[in-house]
Amino acid sequence: MMHNMSQVKVVTVSPSKGFSLVEMLVVIGILRQFMHDVRGASQSNTGSYAVELASSAALTIYSDVDGDVNRERVRYRLVNGTVTRGTTKPTGSPASYLDANESIQTMVRSVATATTRFDYFDGSYMGTTSPLTVPVDHSRVRFIRFTIAVDKDPSLPPAAITMTGSAVVRSLKDNF
Repeated sequence: MMHNMSQVKVVTVSPSKGFSLVEMLVVIGILRQFMHDVRGASQSNTGSYAVELASSAALTIYSDVDGDVNRERVRYRLVNGTVTRGTTKPTGSPASYLDANESIQTMVRSVATATTRFDYFDGSYMGTTSPLTVPVDHSRVRFIRFTIAVDKDPSLPPAAITMTGSAVVRSLKDNF
């Protein structure tokens, strides 16, 4: 039985050596947004599965992020040291998600790509199990963890600040 948990965890942090409280709060805010999106993920307006893409550097889900009755396509991507969040509203009848309509927001820069990643777990996750292996069968995903490591200048101390956020996809929870 999977734990019903959502959490933000600070793994390594050295605020007195280069990271301000504001920068740490920004990363926590990003993880909070990520957890909100994941918890609310559900079947798309086109009938697609709640989790469309699950890789170590990208996540695509469908979630009602603006409080209307439609589920937007939400894409988190790690590209060239930057994490972005793209949202696309469904349009037309029948509904479709057009890439041209995607609104992309830069969430954080200066990301240490070697340690920033998405990890995916199935319904048997109990807190210590290993993630699903890549390539991930998105239909098995029930719990998602996002680890962000930010390093303003890797050639100088301090070490990267690393934080982890995780959440259960509520609509896929199968351990009632």
